[in-house]
Amino acid sequence: DKAVKIGNLLKERVVFDKELAQEALFFFEAPKSFAPEVVQSKWNAEAAILAQELLDNIPLIHSFAAGEVKQLAHRIIEEKGYKLGKVMPAVRLILTGATSGPDLMEIMEVLGKEEVLWRLKSGLEKLGV
Repeated sequence: DKAVKIGNLLKERVVFDKELAQEALFFFEAPKSFAPEVVQSKWNAEAAILAQELLDNIPLIHSFAAGEVKQLAHRIIEEKGYKLGKVMPAVRLILTGATSGPDLMEIMEVLGKEEVLWRLKSGLEKLGV
């Protein structure tokens, strides 16, 4: 089931079979570090607050489906008055180590609640505010 979901998410992004392993790596391995230039351009105080809010509120989501995660993220972003494009790339960064890829909410669903919580916590510890 997980492999099928990963394949479906990556099928539009992978041209050659040899690219699949590289493109899918973040599903199996959390980022160990972040490129300083990417952190400098993507990480900001608003992103840190969003990541912390997600960390605090995700445990309250029961099914942890992509749609529920999206509603939660959008609610927080709207309540805070943030711009989606300013904060979500940074959340993607701490969850996947990349700044682009398949739909982030779908990625979160595939990773699962516990892994997402661990990656949010770890990313916040590494990057701070």
